[in-house]
Amino acid sequence: MLFINYNIDMISISININIEDIKEAQEAYENEFLMYQPIIERKDMDLYSKNPAETQSYLTDYVNDNINKVVNVYHTIGKKSSLSCGIIINKEV
Repeated sequence: MLFINYNIDMISISININIEDIKEAQEAYENEFLMYQPIIERKDMDLYSKNPAETQSYLTDYVNDNINKVVNVYHTIGKKSSLSCGIIINKEV
């Protein structure tokens, strides 16, 4: 029972560390996205006025690039947190 309690305690510590890292990363990305939003919208409107078909590609690429950045950071946070507690996670995407 001591082993199980120890692991639960380590997971709890890991989650607490993870939450703070996630909040920090979330705030940084939200601030960045909000800062660039007017620029993205202007570029999109410019593209739309010239060639509406390019707008879809531009926005899709923008969203996919940002999703990939955020997911990679969260995977890094998860790995760092799990390794600090000796938990091995097999990530398959």
